Amino acid sequence: MKYITIALLILTSATAAMAQQQNTFIEFNAGYSIHDVNVKVKTGDRKLGGGLILYGGFGHYFSDHWGVTAGAKLITAKTTTELNFSDRVTQVADPQLLLDNEYKDLDIYYTNSKEKTTESVIYLPVGVAFRQMMGSKLSLEARLTAEPGFVMRQKYETVSGEINVVNSYINTFDGVDVKVENVSQLQEYGAGKAERFSGNADMKKFIFGMGASVGIVVPVLPRVALTANVYGSYSFTNQKNKNFPHVFDGERYVGLAQSELCSKIHPFTTGATVGVRVFVGREKQRIEPSEPIEIETPDPTQQQVVAQSDVVTDTITVDIRQIVDIASNEPAVKPAESSPVVVQQKLVDIEPITFDLGASQTAKDGDQIDQMAAIMKENPDMKFLIVGHTCNLGTVETNRIVGEKRAESLKNELIKRGVNPAQLSTESRWFKEPLVPNTSEANRKRNRRVEVIVIN
Repeated sequence: MKYITIALLILTSATAAMAQQQNTFIEFNAGYSIHDVNVKVKTGDRKLGGGLILYGGFGHYFSDHWGVTAGAKLITAKTTTELNFSDRVTQVADPQLLLDNEYKDLDIYYTNSKEKTTESVIYLPVGVAFRQMMGSKLSLEARLTAEPGFVMRQKYETVSGEINVVNSYINTFDGVDVKVENVSQLQEYGAGKAERFSGNADMKKFIFGMGASVGIVVPVLPRVALTANVYGSYSFTNQKNKNFPHVFDGERYVGLAQSELCSKIHPFTTGATVGVRVFVGREKQRIEPSEPIEIETPDPTQQQVVAQSDVVTDTITVDIRQIVDIASNEPAVKPAESSPVVVQQKLVDIEPITFDLGASQTAKDGDQIDQMAAIMKENPDMKFLIVGHTCNLGTVETNRIVGEKRAESLKNELIKRGVNPAQLSTESRWFKEPLVPNTSEANRKRNRRVEVIVIN
């Protein structure tokens, strides 16, 4: 119980420390595994057994692809070994014989005798995670973990088959030694069929292993995703702790793992799990007006003007009299044809580039791209920021990646048209800067866009 408490404390503390950051999540998985305590036996047939796995943990991605995870995992390992051999135990003291020689030899026959070994282990896996988007929503995730473990229970039990004991000893009759062999009926002298046996195995309680998993993450709500994984883990610790000469010596059954028949014990598991993931990081607030506005026939000119208004004032310093005709003692000055303000307005006047839901590739033959490329080549000294936007469907991490892909796609098309790559940079602003409220598919289509901003 103390190991479970330690694991929960570690998990709770780590989650609390990371919970206010983006890309942080907690998850819970359950599944079925083929477990094996990997007993290296000198004789017998070993069979794998199935068992349960439960996992709870947290993770944090510090970039689009790389992150760290930690948690607690409970597994129940099981293996069954069938024995068919004979074992001889010599010079066993037996005062019941009432002879000058109180020692006997035992021949123990194992016939289809099956022993089941089980153990329950708490692991505390800590690892590195990698993710890759597979479309607009689905992501592929892989992990490599280091897994210290604490063994909660180890038991053995004979479940079927027979163990038969045969006595052999020397009797003395009228001063003459008489050899008595293969006595199998005298149960009071330890002969005959042995009973069923069970008990706790004395093996090492702390183990260390490595694990790996591959799975998919499918968002179903803005903060909730479903997961499915396949995994495997292997313990490098040899749990062998005792080395009794015999599994059964006529009086005491110690279990296969503690006898000389077993040389090594290395638990390993492989299987599949499904679960749920909840994102707990703080997200920036989306801009939503108090009253929804339905816009079914978008005005391309207005779209770009609204989208760029805030950005331009942050990145371009100009005389306000060049933009707005206000009262002045001097005549208004017309902006130069190649000034950032003029170039920005030319870009705004181009028909917006929008995307279907989930799409991230810009059309290769778009007239808008030709116009943008011409403007950029006419101004080789200027630099441009390409910004990718999304609607509000899906998680933050998914939309941020999609927004970046949309910006990169436009950048690649501009480069193909002769624009100097040094003039271009990209950024994803996902759904944190909606052009219009995401209250209809028409509005969401307008928000799924790319914009080009003059940055010098």
